[in-house]
Amino acid sequence: MTENELTPQDLEPELRRVGITWQVFVRLAQENQAGQPSPEPVSISLGLERTAELLKSLPDGAGEAKFLEAWKARFATPAIARMKHAEERARKRAHDEQAGA
Repeated sequence: MTENELTPQDLEPELRRVGITWQVFVRLAQENQAGQPSPEPVSISLGLERTAELLKSLPDGAGEAKFLEAWKARFATPAIARMKHAEERARKRAHDEQAGA
């Protein structure tokens, strides 16, 4: 790791400023598991720079709901759209291969 790389601890001041705790990331992970709370510890991989940018874009005291709304808009919605587009391309490719066979 280089000096310029962020660590999770580097996010702490922004998390406090926005008014959220690390628990919000556990909720994000649980939502990705169909909302089923897990008794197991949660392991989360974050793009720290992108997460820091998102946090900095929020006003002081924005809170958990605003953070989750911004997170979904910035990361989840585009990822879902890319996944659906890839699935559609795969279906079209399979259809084209069947038609050519």
